[in-house]
Amino acid sequence: MYQDYNQNQYYAPTWHDARKTFSRVGIALTAFFIAAYAVMLIAEIAIMLIFPNALEILEDPIALIVLNAVSMYVIAFPIYFIIIARLEKRGRMRLPMRLGEFLGFFAVAQFFMLLGSWIGEFINSTLGEYLGIDPSNSTIDLITSCPLPVIFISAVVIGPLFEELIFRKLMIDRLSIYGDKIAIIVSAVAFGLFHGNLFQFFYSMLLGLLLGYMYVKTGKLRYPYLMHAVINFFGSIVPLTVQPYVDELIAMEEAAAIGEAIDTARQAVCEAVAYGYSVFQFLLMLVGVGVLLCNIRNVRIDPYKRAEIPRGARFVTVVFNVGAILFLLLSIAQFAMNLYLV
Repeated sequence: MYQDYNQNQYYAPTWHDARKTFSRVGIALTAFFIAAYAVMLIAEIAIMLIFPNALEILEDPIALIVLNAVSMYVIAFPIYFIIIARLEKRGRMRLPMRLGEFLGFFAVAQFFMLLGSWIGEFINSTLGEYLGIDPSNSTIDLITSCPLPVIFISAVVIGPLFEELIFRKLMIDRLSIYGDKIAIIVSAVAFGLFHGNLFQFFYSMLLGLLLGYMYVKTGKLRYPYLMHAVINFFGSIVPLTVQPYVDELIAMEEAAAIGEAIDTARQAVCEAVAYGYSVFQFLLMLVGVGVLLCNIRNVRIDPYKRAEIPRGARFVTVVFNVGAILFLLLSIAQFAMNLYLV
């Protein structure tokens, strides 16, 4: 039987209250971004005024990651929490997830990541040709310039934890009073916009749909958090570990092409790592497609709602409110800025 497992039952909200709820969520996200940017700006100005080698500090990738983490998770996150926490939330039953089921979700997530990356790359290259610019992925540039332990702590441990709190636990619990389906979709789109660039928007949105479904299916944050952490590990640590072998293999092939002697044993190792990783990704993508096709009809989302938003009014209710409009405008500005500032 579907129901709300919240022990503190308040009045049942009407669909007219929904616009205020979605607006408050948008305002919380907007405040998060503004607070994070403000702290970053103040910190950069302070560094420039205090330290004579300010430019070196501000160009140091580790310093940038620390500043980002402090601005977002120490300052901006509490502001987001304060704004959104007072909204009525839905309680839900907590259910376990089997290891085999988790691995199936992982394979689907890998397919979503690759599909979204291809879409993002295509749109960015198309826009680049049309606008006469050469878009670059600033996030990838920052990650590749950091030591692996720093990447692991920021991208695999801390980042997924706070992002799952923001977009799954805090957001979905409060939007689910109008239905899990609309909560998952809105949180996934917001999660994609949160990344601030077209390179990451599509795969982040697709991954957000999967993580949101995992959360409402189990009622436990540990599963989407663990999935998010594993995905980031395979999207950052593993490629950066493999890349030196790829670079070395390319250098060997170029040397062999001009007749220079090369270490064939080392070449075999580099080929095994580089091609093995590519084959692993391809096979995992095929498994993900298969799992998705075999289980798509079995996807069930709890139909329970505390309040119904009329079908014809859902888009207007979700998008046309002060908070959502502010967040969308801010996101568009961030997308444009990251597109041109290359």
